[in-house]
Amino acid sequence: MSEPRTQPPLKVEPVRRYRRPGYPTSEDFDPAVLLAHPYPFSSRFRTWVTTFGASSLLCSWVGAEPPEANGLENPLTIAKNGLPYRSSPFGTGMPSYISEDLARQVIERVFREAGYELKQGEQYRKGDVVFTTSGYDPGARVGYVWGDWESLDRRDAIIDWSTPKLGEAEIKNLIKQEAQDPAACSAQLERLAGQLKRMDPEGKRTKAIDEAMARKSVRGKAETLALILDEIQSEEGDERISLEEMKALEERKNGEHDFIAVINRYDLRFASHGWDRDLHEKQMKARQIENEDERRAALEKIEKEHAAKGLKELEEAVSDYLSWARSQGLQN
Repeated sequence: MSEPRTQPPLKVEPVRRYRRPGYPTSEDFDPAVLLAHPYPFSSRFRTWVTTFGASSLLCSWVGAEPPEANGLENPLTIAKNGLPYRSSPFGTGMPSYISEDLARQVIERVFREAGYELKQGEQYRKGDVVFTTSGYDPGARVGYVWGDWESLDRRDAIIDWSTPKLGEAEIKNLIKQEAQDPAACSAQLERLAGQLKRMDPEGKRTKAIDEAMARKSVRGKAETLALILDEIQSEEGDERISLEEMKALEERKNGEHDFIAVINRYDLRFASHGWDRDLHEKQMKARQIENEDERRAALEKIEKEHAAKGLKELEEAVSDYLSWARSQGLQN
């Protein structure tokens, strides 16, 4: 029988030098780089594939989502643009998203150069599909929606962590909570009522919310609040685009020749990752410019430089979308 191996005694020594702790910076490792770049690949990559005759290799990589027969793909499908978007209660580590002004400058330039004249704020209405477009050419029946907090339906296209949830499961949990901790249940209902009032800034439903809270039973309060929540969200429905409406557009159920791209502001292809110390310092310096016009111009220039990569990706995606749409029947 062999002798048991002995371990050397543990030796503890004081640390002589150590790295000073601090918040992450843009130079630190960014876990976002591990995210797979969403398909489709950029037009530059597709050109390389075509040039070197590697189309069979490309198809093997994306076998789960084969390219269309004509070799063009829609780069702005629901599956590729990161919808539905789920908001976060914290901002640490979140990417920087392109501003609406910069994005629309790029998007509308691409449409204009392709021969389309977009009208802003046009309502699209076909059957149950009703929403307001960001830009639409009614003659060519082509346009886009800039998908952000104001245009995405909060019932399914943008899932906000702060929006109250009042389905049957939540109501049952409230009833159960009342039996175990009445004070906590009451506080939860008060929070829900407060959230509904914030969702109704004009105060049209303040009286109804207060009346709901005056009901005796927890179920009565919760069910009435649920009806008010549904009413608020339904009222927003005709302006915002829902995930179901996007699916109808994508499947072209409402018109074979209607092409409206939903461009998600929160699409990581167009975002900038990591906190940039140099950017912050440039912005702070620009904000000290006394002349308002010069200050605004300086800040916009800094923003464009920071968002340059995302804006280029956005330009390519919109251009590729129009090329795909034309292959599917879009007319000039």
